[in-house]
Amino acid sequence: ELTGRGIRAARSLLRDAPAADCIVVVEEFLAAGLAFWALLRQAKVPIVSIRSRLSWLAPSTGLARMIIGTLLRQEHNVVISPVEADIGQRRFSLNSQHLSFHTFGVDVQFWRPGTAAQEFVLCVGDSFRDHPTLLRAAEEIDAPVLIVSGQKLPEPIPANVTVRTG
Repeated sequence: ELTGRGIRAARSLLRDAPAADCIVVVEEFLAAGLAFWALLRQAKVPIVSIRSRLSWLAPSTGLARMIIGTLLRQEHNVVISPVEADIGQRRFSLNSQHLSFHTFGVDVQFWRPGTAAQEFVLCVGDSFRDHPTLLRAAEEIDAPVLIVSGQKLPEPIPANVTVRTG
């Protein structure tokens, strides 16, 4: 049903935007719908899909992987990590014409898996964050907690919590 809605929404979008230079999409079902219409040669403009997780689209069955790969090759896919770019190349046979990776300002050389000198909790951002719950839980956490937020956080701030705003 969700894919069907993506196909219908994409058709409506293509009808409403005939003079667009390109379409940039971040919603997976709409991206799939646009790819479907592009496969049928009904999309006359380039499609760019910004994807956070190609790995979620990597099913184990060969037929599903082939269908998804065919749809992905109808668009240019922007992923946010070299790991996801590797998945796109290996699992879906995407080349540079269909795949690129953009860090959105994150230093991927600094922020990479490794071992920390000290265990800590890091919370960055404000969207979909429940700072009051985190502050209450921090009292039970036996590690430093660093919160980077653009908002003023509610008092009291536990002793093991450092807040950076701005």
